[in-house]
Amino acid sequence: MRRKMSPVNELVSKKAHPSSKGAFTETEGARRKPANELTLMETLNRFREQFTQKSHHEIVFNPQHLLRALEVYLTQFDGWDWDKRDLFWRQVIGFVQRFLPACDAEAFAQGIYYLTEENEALRRSFDFRCGGSSFYPVDFNSCSSLGFDYGAAEWGSGSHWALGGVVLLQNLYRAKTLSLENLCRSTCSNRPTA
Repeated sequence: MRRKMSPVNELVSKKAHPSSKGAFTETEGARRKPANELTLMETLNRFREQFTQKSHHEIVFNPQHLLRALEVYLTQFDGWDWDKRDLFWRQVIGFVQRFLPACDAEAFAQGIYYLTEENEALRRSFDFRCGGSSFYPVDFNSCSSLGFDYGAAEWGSGSHWALGGVVLLQNLYRAKTLSLENLCRSTCSNRPTA
């Protein structure tokens, strides 16, 4: 993922508005080009195609993909104007979010902040806390909505993250990992010995 993010990051830094419509796959002409000759939209299409293939070969969603995209966003935040931040947020971070498991999509809809800082229980709803829309359904045949028009934020909306949002997400994933470790330990200690 780190290698795949670099061409997107470099082109977003140079240009904010794609000149053509997004797609899930590259054109044959773009496929023959080296990364440094692609337009911004061709680079985003390549990213989407490669990320989709990678995600479909993983057994479970790897949260490091989203964390890495957020790290790039935060690293570039001061150097990018609003249009560049918005483009990366919608087209890269939002696209990665399309592959979130349902429980993580529910957490984003509710607001990561409310789960980690306010200790709310997970509501089990895909409806965003703010804005009136829903995380799901994601139409994987459509180049609109999540991953194209918006990305989900830590406050339970389809907007941008505050700079502290990545820490909230890291805290959520740490808590989930700790809960899983505790569950595995208790399951193993309750097994009858032969």
